[in-house]
Amino acid sequence: LSEHLPKNVKLIRGWSGHPYSMVQELDDSFDALLMVGYHSMAGQSGNPLAHTMSSSKLDSVFINGQQSSEFFLHGNIAAKHGVPVVFVSGDAGLCEEVQEVSPNTTTHATMVGVGDSTISIQPEESRQAIREKVKSALCGDLKKCVWDQPDSFSLQVRFIKQQFAHRASHYSGAQLKDAKTVIYTATDYDDIMRFMLFTV
Repeated sequence: LSEHLPKNVKLIRGWSGHPYSMVQELDDSFDALLMVGYHSMAGQSGNPLAHTMSSSKLDSVFINGQQSSEFFLHGNIAAKHGVPVVFVSGDAGLCEEVQEVSPNTTTHATMVGVGDSTISIQPEESRQAIREKVKSALCGDLKKCVWDQPDSFSLQVRFIKQQFAHRASHYSGAQLKDAKTVIYTATDYDDIMRFMLFTV
């Protein structure tokens, strides 16, 4: 499918090990961020694939008291650089989260999760809807989709096993809250993503 992309597009494959993870090249030169094919956060029922960064290690992630999905983790990177999060597609549960967190962001629900099953709309219908919604979103007021950044970040990560939490608690500045939960605070969001990179 890559040959169908516009000629000025750069395609990233694989994982570089950069703290920005899924948005590794994002900086303030970007006009907008679009997230396609995302899923519900760990602990939610919106998708059989529901997890946050690692289904084998993490039970939940909270940032400033907000339970966090991969959408929220990476959306905060965009916020740091003043880049608007203009479009998100994924399961219906995720789209509900997006509307709560970023009500001006356009969403498209491609499927609903029920137990270990998914109920999806027809693929071509979904692709067409995404094309139309993205075009409309990019023609709108992008500034309305820029998130405010708080002065500091409080990260709480609950691991599946106490052994994972014990190991992560040795990251500089981290503390054990209980046997499976580690807390970490920072004023720079990059430090939050570095913590996630080296402990998850």
